[in-house]
Amino acid sequence: MVSVVLFALPILAAGPLDETDLIHQVHEAVDAGRFQDAEAILQSQIETLDGPVVDPWRVELEIIRRIRLDFNLTGDELLTKLSKEIPDITEADIIRWRDQGYLQYRLIDGQIRYFESEPKNLFRFCEEARIRRKEANRAERSGWKFSLPEHIARLLEMADQSDSPMVYPVKHYVTYQLAVKNNHPRLKAGAKVRCWLPFPQEYRQQRHVRFIASEPAGPVVSPAGQPHRTVYFEQTVADPTKPPVFKITFEFETSAFCPDLDPAKARPLDRTSPLFGEYTAERPPHILFTPAIRRTVAEVTAEEPNPLLRARKLFHWMDEHIRYCSEMEYSIIRNISDKAMTTRQGDCGVQGLLFITLCRAAGIPARWQSGWESKPNNWNMHDWVEFYIEPWGWLPADPSYGLQKHPNPRVRDFYCGSMDPYRLIVNLDYARQLVPPKTSYRSEPNDFQRGEIEIDGHNLYFDEWTWNMKLRTVPQTGDFMALEEALDAVVPDTLTSGNMAGAVILVGKKTEAGYETWRKAYGYKQFLPEVEPMPVDAVFDMASMTKPIATGTSLMVLVEQGKIQVDDPVGKYLPEFNQGDKKDVTIRHLMTHMSGESPYVGEDARKQIIAENGFLCREAIRKYIRDLDLLRKPGDVVQYSCLNAILCAEVIRAVSGMEHSEFAAKHVFQ
Repeated sequence: MVSVVLFALPILAAGPLDETDLIHQVHEAVDAGRFQDAEAILQSQIETLDGPVVDPWRVELEIIRRIRLDFNLTGDELLTKLSKEIPDITEADIIRWRDQGYLQYRLIDGQIRYFESEPKNLFRFCEEARIRRKEANRAERSGWKFSLPEHIARLLEMADQSDSPMVYPVKHYVTYQLAVKNNHPRLKAGAKVRCWLPFPQEYRQQRHVRFIASEPAGPVVSPAGQPHRTVYFEQTVADPTKPPVFKITFEFETSAFCPDLDPAKARPLDRTSPLFGEYTAERPPHILFTPAIRRTVAEVTAEEPNPLLRARKLFHWMDEHIRYCSEMEYSIIRNISDKAMTTRQGDCGVQGLLFITLCRAAGIPARWQSGWESKPNNWNMHDWVEFYIEPWGWLPADPSYGLQKHPNPRVRDFYCGSMDPYRLIVNLDYARQLVPPKTSYRSEPNDFQRGEIEIDGHNLYFDEWTWNMKLRTVPQTGDFMALEEALDAVVPDTLTSGNMAGAVILVGKKTEAGYETWRKAYGYKQFLPEVEPMPVDAVFDMASMTKPIATGTSLMVLVEQGKIQVDDPVGKYLPEFNQGDKKDVTIRHLMTHMSGESPYVGEDARKQIIAENGFLCREAIRKYIRDLDLLRKPGDVVQYSCLNAILCAEVIRAVSGMEHSEFAAKHVFQ
């Protein structure tokens, strides 16, 4: 790849400069790609470079370091990445796409460096790249995509039938861990480690928060209502060879919030109220009413007096004009809302701050909210916002989710005033102090989702530690919608772990009108000779399913009827078991495969029985099995045996006087 090398010395004014002037010089140098010059200016103001990042000079120096981390791909490295998906890619393609604005890059001391997440954004925005992209040699898996519009439509149906705007509660079970990487240079005996992990707020539709456990024990949970809710750990390093690990387990319940938003009911807010004053104000550096912001608000809202309709117009404008992109770290963006306005791109938080800024400039109070999205099979860090409209109060909005593709306008506009239940709310504002405050400049000074950690006052950035989150969601309504979404949260992970290629799940329940069923396919039916998605009508060999479904259930029906007990000796019903070790075999032993019976009747024995008795020879097989000696003492070990199920069927026949098939048909399946 061709590189342009520029040499320049830092330019300092002749007279003394104040902090603002020096920072301005640093920004000019960085914007021009002269990173070494900017670093030289900053280093001239710092006596000891190894100190914690607590002053403006060190913060700016740290931001430059983070820019280098985010923009670290050389042209050759990007070419290698792209060649895996576009085999005929050339250097000329990359240069053309860069010049067309499809590839995000920085000039750093004469070298072109591309955004480390590329080519994700290239494939989002460049049609040519998408067309040339090598198609995946695999059909789409069944049951993999969670249909958000369908989910929303069902939520609105529930809300229409409810007296409360909060419907469809979903229980969340979370284990979160942060671990310092091995051999970190600041891990020394006696070093003080401080760690903050995310914890759910108690907030309107998010309730029943319960702290379950932590490692190490004894952390401090900040009160609900803090801008960033945290679990705080503090410990002293005893063994530097054992990096600190912090883990918490908690649960909470979040409901969908679906208020009935009739624009005719919207009322103007008192402009003299403290709420209006605080949440319609600018908040530098990320909420500023630039000329572009003021112009856009004036054009979009025009003379619309209704505050709810003004907010919707701004939401619609963003959906049309602001595209989602993989985003750089927020700490290296000087004005987040302006970044979205200028580039017309941004991720969830960047879009969220732009919507807040537009709303405030339009006289609509707006504020930040964030944490995690927890949709089945698709959870991640996520940011959204709230805006205030009387008489409803604070209403949620998710600009990056935008307008939903659906014929029902209420579904389309859902994320401008309503919210789904798959959320973990951690933050009620952005860029506020943690509890207790952190000493050094945070890894994420605006948001708080992955956690924060420092050693002896020195921040550890994201590349110095790892995080892991285990999340399980269980809808609480008990209907088939809840069942489907609970399965959507676990089945895909089971399939991708390699245990099986696909599955069809069929569930039925008895109702007053008869039976109601639910069925869904997941994954693949086959891989060879061609890949095929799993159809819902796939036919499977059910193998031994009659054992638990028919035989086990029939036995428990007899228990319910008081005709047998699971700890009864089998000899009470089958005389052949009234001798030797077989006296000790119980029905429980048969049901749990601990009877000591052989796994099956051997092939030679079956051939002899058929030769002597003909085919079919049910009675002869039954007698043979009942007369067999045990291989081991009952209750010693578990060994799967088909004979156990056959003997259970014999007990059913002896007690009920009916063939097993007849009994199951009457008492289980009818």
